[in-house]
Amino acid sequence: MTLSRKGIFGGSFDPVHLGHLILARDAAEALELDRIVLMPAAQAPLRDGGPVLTARDRFELLRAVTQDDPLFEVSDLEIRRGGVSYSIETAEALIAAEPETRFFWIIGADQAEQLGQWKTAERLVKLVEFAVLRRPGSAWPPRGLPAGTRLHSLHSRQLDLSSSEIRTRLEQHLPIHHLVPPPVARHFAAGGIPVHTTHHD
Repeated sequence: MTLSRKGIFGGSFDPVHLGHLILARDAAEALELDRIVLMPAAQAPLRDGGPVLTARDRFELLRAVTQDDPLFEVSDLEIRRGGVSYSIETAEALIAAEPETRFFWIIGADQAEQLGQWKTAERLVKLVEFAVLRRPGSAWPPRGLPAGTRLHSLHSRQLDLSSSEIRTRLEQHLPIHHLVPPPVARHFAAGGIPVHTTHHD
């Protein structure tokens, strides 16, 4: 029996922008994935400060921008769990629900360098494989990986775009419609919420 292949792409998505979606699409094509699960975090464990958009807004915007694309599904698993989002808990829940699925965790090169600091990383690397977005100059393989880590190298298009840049542009009343999917632009054009840039992602 051929196992289903799913990518897990987690993050704050505060807000989701075109770079997130392009990276996810590139990963799906490179790894021949059947689906990509977008997993908005309630709170990331290695990040200072909380999200600016509410959890529900971040989840609903992800659903709005992917609803017509069969590649994507959006999970509120970490939001429903609340608190700090640990990948080991998410991986265990996903595998329990879909034991016949092969999961690929999509992370950046900077996150790969921190993988050894993740909660019970030695167990996590036995449950999922890691697809690492390589950047120019990043070490390969990443340093400090737990023993037995299964790695896949990803060469996605390089976009100098971040959610923090989107928030800064909103603070400065600059247009964002060319950087985000239309539902996100409409959300903020309709009033959205006040934006205060306090962190980077």
